Amino acid sequence: MKKFRSLLLMALPLFALALSGCVKYNGRESSNPSAGASVVISQDSITLEEGKTSILTASCSRAVELMWESGNDEIVSLSSLTGSQVTVTAVKQGKTTVSAYVNYNSKKYSASCSVTVTRKGAVDPENPDKPDPSDPVTGETVTTYLVIGENGRYKGEPGKDIASLYLEYTVEFTAEVGTALPTNEDVTSTVTGSKFQYWQSYEGDGALTKWEKVPNARGKILYACFGGGDGSQPVTPEPEPEPQGTVTLYFAGINNWEDETVVNLGINAKFTAATKQANGNYKASIAVTGAIQSVNAYLNQGGQDGKYFHPTTGTVDYNRMNSAINTGDVKVELGKTYTITFIDWAYAEESWEHAWFSYSFTEGEPSEVTPGPTPVDTGKITLIFAGIEIWEDPTDVHFAINSNWKKAEKQNDGKYKVEFSFVTVTTLSCYMHQADAHKYFHPTKGDGTYDRFYSDVNMGEVTIEKDCTYVLTYTGWDNNHFETHDGDEHGWFTYSFAKLA
Repeated sequence: MKKFRSLLLMALPLFALALSGCVKYNGRESSNPSAGASVVISQDSITLEEGKTSILTASCSRAVELMWESGNDEIVSLSSLTGSQVTVTAVKQGKTTVSAYVNYNSKKYSASCSVTVTRKGAVDPENPDKPDPSDPVTGETVTTYLVIGENGRYKGEPGKDIASLYLEYTVEFTAEVGTALPTNEDVTSTVTGSKFQYWQSYEGDGALTKWEKVPNARGKILYACFGGGDGSQPVTPEPEPEPQGTVTLYFAGINNWEDETVVNLGINAKFTAATKQANGNYKASIAVTGAIQSVNAYLNQGGQDGKYFHPTTGTVDYNRMNSAINTGDVKVELGKTYTITFIDWAYAEESWEHAWFSYSFTEGEPSEVTPGPTPVDTGKITLIFAGIEIWEDPTDVHFAINSNWKKAEKQNDGKYKVEFSFVTVTTLSCYMHQADAHKYFHPTKGDGTYDRFYSDVNMGEVTIEKDCTYVLTYTGWDNNHFETHDGDEHGWFTYSFAKLA
């Protein structure tokens, strides 16, 4: 009996210890005092547009108070931080989490919901970063990319690289349209003495635009401008307003021209078709924006497929694109009047599809009606090369009128023939070429000298008239003089020149 009492006394403390370890759960004792707590949330993920709300609920396996927290209060806000239910409000575009949690036995147990906030009016809510071509609505939050450069700092921190936009040293600044952009209080430089001045953007025309407020645009890229300091970016001065006004141009000297002529006058190669006046002069008032860099003029007869007349540069270069007027010592200014006066023809293409004229340029209106030369009707002549009909070596014959060269065509009778259009004939030229034999043959000068670059034909007493045919006849070699230069053989021939009856 004594032994039994001893065993009972030893068992009582163990039983009491076991009872003291029980925990109540919903009015019942838990059989597992070491178990934790589990939290369940109503949704694993939600997507909200900025300004929209959603309700989340949660429960816990333990009779303890539920609490809520947001991973980023700038993206979502919560209606309450305690309770089994909470309202989630989307604040701005981004991603974060909302969690329900409990503290139980000195441990935290939680469940989370992933929240995606899309911008208001997003093109594709499932892809909120997709570019949106529309303008932001009033009060919308946008992201502006601020490029601060290698030496720039925003709130003491350097910018980061954004590979998708090919940007370096950049700050993603998110704020409502129209709110203030960061100033020199937050934007600094590591360069001694350098200070932030303003934000600027490069627009489509290359101009710089200053910004103080968040632009009404999504993803706008702005660049920091710093001034002062050693090696800092200088302040870009604001551009001066471009001058605007008109210049009045007259074209005179063609009053007696009978062919319908369009006179095109311009400033900085921006042309206006001038209006013919009662006195035969032409006038155009030309609007100008910016500096005056050139005065321009050209004439046209017969439309696009007709004739074009250009101001001469003073050099015979056959530049069909030339329209610039040499203004000389005359300064061209807005609000003033100037006159271009046709003087004479300088030179022309053989067909006269393009010709170049000399002129004068003066300030003021034309003092009087000054008719200038009228374009001469072009005539045609036929040139024939004879005397080498029995030659067996392939030979090319080339003729030129006023240095405009053409290759003559060999006829069935062995002679060579070519046609030219002309106004007046200043020079007639000719040479022969045998390409296979590397030989050139030139007309003789007849004075005992031999010039490889000489090709003029002595026309003697013959006068060139339009609609006529002329024959140049090979008569022999001049003293059988031949010479070799750079692998080519040169010879000089005698000839006669006559009008064909």
